[in-house]
Amino acid sequence: MEHNNTFNYELLKSSLQAIVLHVSSIILSYIFMLLIAKHHGAEGIGVFALTFTYISIGVIFSKLGLDISTMKYVSRLYKNQDERGIKNIYLTSLLFITILSIVFSIIFYFLAYFFSVFIFSEEYLYTAFSIGAFIIIPMALCQFHAEIIRSYQMIVSYFFIKNISHLLMCIILLYFGFTANISNYVYLDIYLISHYLTLAIAFMFWIKKTNILNIKSKKSIATNLLFKSSLPIMLTSTIILIMGFIDIIMLGLLTTNQEVGIYNIALKFSSITSIALVAVNSIIAPKISQLWDAKDMLNLQNIISSAAKIIFFISSPILIIYFIFPEDILSIFGEEFILGSTALIILSAGQFCNAITGPVGQVLNMTDNENILRNTAFISMIINVLLNYYLIPIYGISGAAISTAISSAFWNFLCVFVVYKKINIKTYFLPKLSK
Repeated sequence: MEHNNTFNYELLKSSLQAIVLHVSSIILSYIFMLLIAKHHGAEGIGVFALTFTYISIGVIFSKLGLDISTMKYVSRLYKNQDERGIKNIYLTSLLFITILSIVFSIIFYFLAYFFSVFIFSEEYLYTAFSIGAFIIIPMALCQFHAEIIRSYQMIVSYFFIKNISHLLMCIILLYFGFTANISNYVYLDIYLISHYLTLAIAFMFWIKKTNILNIKSKKSIATNLLFKSSLPIMLTSTIILIMGFIDIIMLGLLTTNQEVGIYNIALKFSSITSIALVAVNSIIAPKISQLWDAKDMLNLQNIISSAAKIIFFISSPILIIYFIFPEDILSIFGEEFILGSTALIILSAGQFCNAITGPVGQVLNMTDNENILRNTAFISMIINVLLNYYLIPIYGISGAAISTAISSAFWNFLCVFVVYKKINIKTYFLPKLSK
């Protein structure tokens, strides 16, 4: 009992630290959006949202799921102090991601005109998409290094590399960029520069922390096993990306850039509802992988149950605030953004459903059940696309919010059921239903 209490205390302490870091990254993201909105309005945010969606697809294909797969295996090797094996996996994944990111950067550069003119019917997006194509390389490599750092359970460094560094640089450079009035898409130019600077920081940190250059590599995890795990993760990431951005893409096709910008801000605010889920996931994923590898099911259930409780009690008050003050919150960005109040309420409810199901996605990925997560995600994606197709023309941004909330909640509840049936682990927490 004493061991469990100590463990729960450490988990809570680490979770609160991760939440503070994640909140900091969200605040920086909002400041970044405020700077764009100040000079370009909702339409400027809409352009950024569409461009970010465009390049995120390239990043997903460039990583090929190797960032998460590498994190899973490195966390196990790190527990066994196998530094030579870690170097082998690191170099293998680094090589593939570097080559793929360069290839997809070139491909997306040449596809920029096609997507801007023939898909979105907005020729001015060509310049934005062209700039975005060059962001694929540093973004993919930054995310890879962040995940491999997470496998060492260095949470502060993980959040700094993945979410904080480039945004902090963007805000500093963006202020002077707007002052100098460099170009209409200066925020994208700076977003590109900040990612290359962050990549340099991540690489130097990783080399210094691990002293990996002075370690001889050895074959530990077969390449085919690494890819067997990474490919389902890539497909799941692609599906999640589609689910996360299909509403923005279809709004861009069926409505105006102004509505896209308003919805994007509502979407960002709603994500705070599941902030505890994101923070806790960042901590326990490597631990889940280690416990599963050791077949320690008792402690595995303990860490998941503790995480689920933390997530529930932090997410609940955030949902209540959004239900009471949606207009006041969105008005921070300007009066025009109040139109997204209903969407904010709906999206927050959907995010809360995700939160109360606990770290179910991490459980599936870290317990070698990536294929199940992929299959359930695909079903939810189909539901998402169909709902968006029918609801956006009728309800606009509120229709997009309904589609996202329903499909996302369905996916998470389905995963909870599958995890319980498959490995007899309960990932959710509800006071009335828990012992």
